[in-house]
Amino acid sequence: MKYLIVLPLLLCAGCEIISYDRTNEDIASEISGQCFMTLKSSFSYARCGSERIKVGFFGATACLPKDKKELEMKMALPQCSSGFSLLAKVCDDNYIAMYEVGTSFMVKKVISKAMGETGRHWFILGNMKGSVQSVEMPSKWFRPYWVTDENITINPEYLAPCSK
Repeated sequence: MKYLIVLPLLLCAGCEIISYDRTNEDIASEISGQCFMTLKSSFSYARCGSERIKVGFFGATACLPKDKKELEMKMALPQCSSGFSLLAKVCDDNYIAMYEVGTSFMVKKVISKAMGETGRHWFILGNMKGSVQSVEMPSKWFRPYWVTDENITINPEYLAPCSK
C-alpha cells in the first residue's frame, strides 16, 4: 500500500526531468527550419570538458567577454588553462569563433527542456552558416523563454529573418 502512495509522486517528478523534441510541432513552426541573421556580434564557445558548443554575446554573463577586444585576447590564450582559482575554473571556456553582425544560421531543433522545480524552458539548436555542427542558441534570441502555449518567435533586438 505504501508503494501506491509513492508511485504517483515518482511519476509526477519524472515529468520534470524529461526533455521533449518539439521541432515539428505548431508551437515551433515560426522558427523551425528557418534562417535568421544576427543583429549583434556573437561568438561560439564551449565550457572546458564539455562537447556542447554554445553561442554567446558580449557581456551576457560575468564569465563571457564584454567586448570584441576581450574575446580576441581570450582566443589568443591557451584554451582551458586559466589557472587554479575557483572563479577562473568556473569561467574557463574554450572560445571557438566570432560571428559578425549579419551572420546567418538555421534553426534545426526546438526542445522543451526540463529545469526541475523551476519549470521548462526552450532549448534551441541551430547551424551557423558554413557549419554542419549544431550549436546551442542564446535563449534571449527567442521569445518566450519559458515553455507556454505561446508560439516561439524571434526577439527582434537580436535577430531578423534572412533576406531571400
